[in-house]
Amino acid sequence: MNTLHFSYPQQMLWEETKGEAIVTTGVGQHQMWAAQYYKFDEPRRWVTSGGLGSMGFGLPSALGAAAAFDGKDGRPKRVVVDIDGDGSFVMNCQELATAAVEGLETKIFILNNQHLGMVVQWEDRFYKANRAHTYLGRKVCCWEGLLLL
Repeated sequence: MNTLHFSYPQQMLWEETKGEAIVTTGVGQHQMWAAQYYKFDEPRRWVTSGGLGSMGFGLPSALGAAAAFDGKDGRPKRVVVDIDGDGSFVMNCQELATAAVEGLETKIFILNNQHLGMVVQWEDRFYKANRAHTYLGRKVCCWEGLLLL
C-alpha cells in the first residue's frame, strides 16, 4: 500500500500557490499539519479558530475571505484555500450551496483519512483506543464492487 506523508500535500499546495494564498482550516489534524507545513511568509494569510475546537470552521471562513478578496469594487484578488479534514468538512459542507449561489471562488483541499483523526489520537492516548463513532469510512469488504469515478 502506498502512503503519503502528511507534510507533502501542504508543501505542494504552498508551491502551487507560491505561498500567496489565504489559507483557512477547520479543526483537527489537518489544522496542525497546515500550521506546521504550509510555509506562511506573510501575516494575515492564516485563518483558523485556534484552540476553540470549532469543527467546520474552515469552509465558512474561506467563503468570508473569498468575499473580502474577490477583486471587485477595488478589493484585491487573492486565492483562498480551505485545508480541511473529511470530518471537519462534513460539519458544514452545505456551505457549498452558498459558494455556488454567491459565486465565491474558493478552493477546498480535503485531507481524507476516513476518521475524526484528532479525536482518534485522544481515544488512543486516554481511552485505550475505545472508539466512539470516530471512523467515517467503510469497511474494506464494503468497497468490493463499488465503482468510483
